[in-house]
Amino acid sequence: MTGGKARIYNGDMLIKIHLGKLLGERKLRAAEISRKTGIAPNALSALYHEQVSGIKFETLEKLCSVLSCAVSDLLEYMPRSSQSKIFKIKNRQ
Repeated sequence: MTGGKARIYNGDMLIKIHLGKLLGERKLRAAEISRKTGIAPNALSALYHEQVSGIKFETLEKLCSVLSCAVSDLLEYMPRSSQSKIFKIKNRQ
């Protein structure tokens, strides 16, 4: 799992976190976000590198505030049917 798109698996759904995309668009580094939010560097790294199973509302609030974005810019819901299509497309390559 790479590319800065974290995936939170919860039963039959997938939530993607677009932290890497937002950092890239704003030309920011995770270290800078850590300093501004107080979120531990290892926690930001886990979000960035897709190694999370959940996220606290407090963390979402801090990230959205510093990145000047809505929660919907940071999180994307993908139903199981969308996941199957993506998996099939990736396996064809």
